[in-house]
Amino acid sequence: MSEWQISSNKVLIVVSDNGSNMIKAIKVLAEHADKARSDNAHDDYEEVVSDTDMQDEVEEGGQDPEISDDEVCQPETVQFRRMVCMAHSLQLVIKKAYTHYNTVLTKARFLVGKIRKSGMAMQKLHLKCGKTVFSDNATRWNSTFNMVKRLLALRADVNELLTELRVDSLTIMEWDRLTELCTLLEPFATQTNILQSDSRSLSYAVPAVFDLDCHLQSFSQNRTVAKLMLSDLRQRFSCILQPDDPNFNPVPAASCLLDPTVAAVMHAPELSSLLEGAKTFILTEVR
Repeated sequence: MSEWQISSNKVLIVVSDNGSNMIKAIKVLAEHADKARSDNAHDDYEEVVSDTDMQDEVEEGGQDPEISDDEVCQPETVQFRRMVCMAHSLQLVIKKAYTHYNTVLTKARFLVGKIRKSGMAMQKLHLKCGKTVFSDNATRWNSTFNMVKRLLALRADVNELLTELRVDSLTIMEWDRLTELCTLLEPFATQTNILQSDSRSLSYAVPAVFDLDCHLQSFSQNRTVAKLMLSDLRQRFSCILQPDDPNFNPVPAASCLLDPTVAAVMHAPELSSLLEGAKTFILTEVR
């Protein structure tokens, strides 16, 4: 959970995956917080009287009345906003590519599995190049990309090893397909590694998505897949890129604008409406 603060107001950014239960839970949390602030605004007089009574009680009884944890830990100024988990959402976009390249990926997994299941094959490959192949895993982000990238890096040695094992390798066209997939996904792997590390703050969310948007627009090797991924990327991240989105969260854009290391991104012509939305949010919060 991240915290954004301007003046005396606080916004708690709750980062979650895209599960409907998480979205609903954070929405309910925000509604309860809004209701609590509204109730407190109507109870100003009663609170003053209560404070007076409390002082009388202390003077008479000599002990402070009990104060609940909720009264201490839930300041009226806290607002709750949900933000999608960037790395998780990027992996959902990448699945569009995996679906399109499924045939060659299935064959690549089969070959990697044949090598990794044989201790002799693993030893031979390590003797040839000092490295081995990776297998992917559905629960590890970027693992499929890492599998493909390593397989391409060891292409010559893998082909030689598979010949010795009398196992058919990939065709030239299939190797080219893997190269194409690797080129398409490499920026996603880079941004995922950065976003899930501690080296970047919330201000990097908008630049990361904008960078990937530009990459997909310029990718010419497979326009069909690039367009599908671009559409999905914009839809998933419209909540931080499009001020007219009903679930728009202005905090990432505002933090980007206030961070001198990445603020220049906000002045790109494509982000003019987002820039105005960030400015409006900042000015509203500081008043």
